[in-house]
Amino acid sequence: MAIFDWTTAHVSHLGAALLFFGLPGIVAIAGCVSLWMVWRGSEELREDVRHAFRILGRNLVTGLLAAATLVAGVIVLFESVHVLTD
Repeated sequence: MAIFDWTTAHVSHLGAALLFFGLPGIVAIAGCVSLWMVWRGSEELREDVRHAFRILGRNLVTGLLAAATLVAGVIVLFESVHVLTD
């Protein structure tokens, strides 16, 4: 509780916005730069990604069917929770 009290007293709304949006943004940019550097330096990684996309392309229909089934299951779950809680 003391950390929360200190934070609300010492960090402004702008500071909180920079903290909660700025830091993840910096991490995302650093991650992208790091991945780009690895991508440029590794032919093996590029070949592996090409193979992965070929596999995904061959199994696209199966993946879409699995995703649709998962979404339908989640909808049924939400409907069940809604009916049971009313």
